[in-house]
Amino acid sequence: MHRVLVLEQGEGVWGAQKCLLRLAPLLADRGVELVLAGAEGTPLSDAWKSTGLPLIPISRPSRHSVRTGGDSGGLDPRLIQRELRNSLRASRRIAELARSNGCSAILGNDHWSHLEASMAGLAARRPAVLQLHEETMPGLARHFRACSVRMAAATMAVSNAVAAQVPLWARGAVHRVPNGVDTNVFRPGPADLVARSGMTGDSSAFLVLVMSRLDRPKGVDQVIRAAASIPKSARRIHLAVAGETTVDPDYAAEVRELGRQLLGDRVRFLGARDDIPSLLRSADALALGSSLEGMPLSILEAQASRLPVVAYSTAGVPELIENEVTGFLVNRGDITGLAAAIDRLASDRALCEQLAGAAYERILADFSLSRQADTQAAIFRRVMPAPTALAVAR
Repeated sequence: MHRVLVLEQGEGVWGAQKCLLRLAPLLADRGVELVLAGAEGTPLSDAWKSTGLPLIPISRPSRHSVRTGGDSGGLDPRLIQRELRNSLRASRRIAELARSNGCSAILGNDHWSHLEASMAGLAARRPAVLQLHEETMPGLARHFRACSVRMAAATMAVSNAVAAQVPLWARGAVHRVPNGVDTNVFRPGPADLVARSGMTGDSSAFLVLVMSRLDRPKGVDQVIRAAASIPKSARRIHLAVAGETTVDPDYAAEVRELGRQLLGDRVRFLGARDDIPSLLRSADALALGSSLEGMPLSILEAQASRLPVVAYSTAGVPELIENEVTGFLVNRGDITGLAAAIDRLASDRALCEQLAGAAYERILADFSLSRQADTQAAIFRRVMPAPTALAVAR
């Protein structure tokens, strides 16, 4: 059994963290044990330990900033220097943890962990593997990512679009490993009437589910505006929004107020939920208005549940949806187009079934969780040293 030290600093259990939790037992079956190095008492570490997975406590800051006044401010050279110093110190601690705990490799699973994983790998003489879950905005973050990828032994990108953001000089060891979905958990089935009654008060409405963090790049406000622009006299469109914010409580409050103003009782905010399979089977469609993605789990889960999907053509989304074949693709930011696609689904149940059925068959063929685990395990085995080489490296 090879051990891999995992670095992940997400404050919640969202897409990137869910991937880790779902893959860990499958990778263990394939000879790769994931060991999380993280702060105790976080949602991820609690979920990790509750499933019996090994945790090594380590104190690392959960918030980083290189901009004056937060994410919207300008770059601050002093903050950049501070973060680089902190990352260098952290990489030394991580390298020692990898050596002392018999880890054969180090996995960086989030933006800020990429650089630390790569530097720790060099210090510990262990291969670093990076997981790229989503696109990055142009600028410093993209340069940091490129440097991290260049130093790593291998990088796994969830989509071609995410991989293509890495410049050619750093792209040699980037592999496309698309997200997978557990089709035993996310599967077609009858609606849960209790779940649906919590999502809408109108049993005859066309119910659109939004599964997303309430953070600005996720565009929940755009789905609300799209639904509100469809005449109520033509279609009874209701929304249910499952998710909470991670870093932007002001935006979350704005979205809730916007929903109240534009849709009234036709929208319900469900908060963070742990019954996502029931919600998916109880809705009529899924809509995603995000402008920053990689390969959204929400789309995979909806398609595995045989639910039609409308989404912006962002990052890896076109690798999941062929327009008007396995769902509807809309140009990023086109609220009118988003509304038109939702309206078409609401007015044509046969079309819903056609699109959802085609997407479901593709999920079964190409996007299983076991297939993702097979590919990741093969990459880890390819870069990890043989036991004799590891003993010498210690």
